[in-house]
Amino acid sequence: MKIRVGTRTSRLALKQVELVFNKLKEFYDIDYEVVGINTLGDIDKKTSISQMGGKGVFVRAIEDALKDGRIDIAVHSLKDMTSEIEEGLEIIYFGERAKRNDIIVLNEKHKGKNELRNGMRVATGSLRRKFLLAMEEKKFSIAEIRGNIESRIAKLDTEGFDAIILSRAAIDRLDLSGGLEGRIIDLEEDEFLPSPCQGVIALEINKNNHELKQMLKSIRDEKTDFEVGVERAFLSESGASCNKPLGIHVVSDDNKAHVNAFMASDDLKRYRFINFDTDKENYLKDVKKYTESIKGDIDV
Repeated sequence: MKIRVGTRTSRLALKQVELVFNKLKEFYDIDYEVVGINTLGDIDKKTSISQMGGKGVFVRAIEDALKDGRIDIAVHSLKDMTSEIEEGLEIIYFGERAKRNDIIVLNEKHKGKNELRNGMRVATGSLRRKFLLAMEEKKFSIAEIRGNIESRIAKLDTEGFDAIILSRAAIDRLDLSGGLEGRIIDLEEDEFLPSPCQGVIALEINKNNHELKQMLKSIRDEKTDFEVGVERAFLSESGASCNKPLGIHVVSDDNKAHVNAFMASDDLKRYRFINFDTDKENYLKDVKKYTESIKGDIDV
């Protein structure tokens, strides 16, 4: 069986395809063909993600190929996806999620330092990360940056940034830590709250592809499914996307979970942090209750 896989063409996207199919090949006699697709977010590397419409700019073109029958499965970073699933499509989460925290990568000239210093020029394209940086006691000069992981690391030198912020999952999947020794600072995920679904690979298929659906369900992880369910419910109920600063950290134990989250207004001036406990039976109701109070406070 040969499966046509739609994905972006960055090294990280291709690595995620490799991870998925290496796992599937442990159980099934299959082969796959990569169909590289350029999304709006790949084509326009200058406009900020929020100005282009937020979540979906790295996904829509791939979903179009899936709906048109040009591919059998789409592989995405789940944090790039909107909370709504296209009609006729279905998402399955791949296995155990990677580390979900963010990291600071320092310019070579700051190698060996273990924290950001006042006045440093820190680059990120994420409104969530900009907001969390602004909440720190220290004051930074925050700059915009776009591009894939490797190009953003290169811009540390070429554009004179003191530091950039990336996801730990991306660095680990690309095995880049060795080349950045002494320059990485891991941020605590329960303090510098991650993006919803950070570190999770999403597998998107047509609902009527029952054979592929059964195959993919064999590589699911129950803990990931539960935590991601809470995170995507929060994203959906809040009405937020890449153009709304929002972070969430969910830790589950069997059927219970603790949620720590925040959302801020577009101008970053109004915000609300919340935390609550929930469980598998009640999380949709609990998430709805807490997000309604947040939206009222920040006028969403």
